[in-house]
Amino acid sequence: MPYAAGSWEQLPVPLKATGLPEKFSNLKLLVVDDEAYNRMLFRTILDRWKVRYEEASDGLKALELLKSSPFDLVFMDVRMPGLDGLKTTAIIRNKLGKTQADLPVIGFSATQNPKEQEECRLAGMNAFLRKPFSEEMLVQVIHSVLESGTKKSVDLSSLYHLANHDVPFIKQML
Repeated sequence: MPYAAGSWEQLPVPLKATGLPEKFSNLKLLVVDDEAYNRMLFRTILDRWKVRYEEASDGLKALELLKSSPFDLVFMDVRMPGLDGLKTTAIIRNKLGKTQADLPVIGFSATQNPKEQEECRLAGMNAFLRKPFSEEMLVQVIHSVLESGTKKSVDLSSLYHLANHDVPFIKQML
């Protein structure tokens, strides 16, 4: 059955690079995906944003790149042949010693299965991005991961009140 003809007016308007948060311009990203089409989509967006990045077509190549060059953020396809995104992320966390704060990993997949998203979290991924994604979704997930990695002050007034200002107790609780 043929598809109805579309029009150029129906296409979404891409985000302007100038509308991106300033901190994006200093990032170096690693995109890991076995599908050339998905890497091309990332490449198109990241080139427009003028963000530095490298690509890997599988988990083993990603690990080689991570050992030889620093990255600020990794986009990791969850389902790849060979060393998939879950196993690769677990190696990043456990063998390379990169914490979620050191090197955020954003898993992505076409799944809508909450179980797979939980597997991503357990493997050490910071966030999940569902395919197909829009440029706006990409901005939001990067922003959320970067914001969660920033140090925030903690209000200890409730703890001081609860402990009746007992400093040794407060130190023990902390």
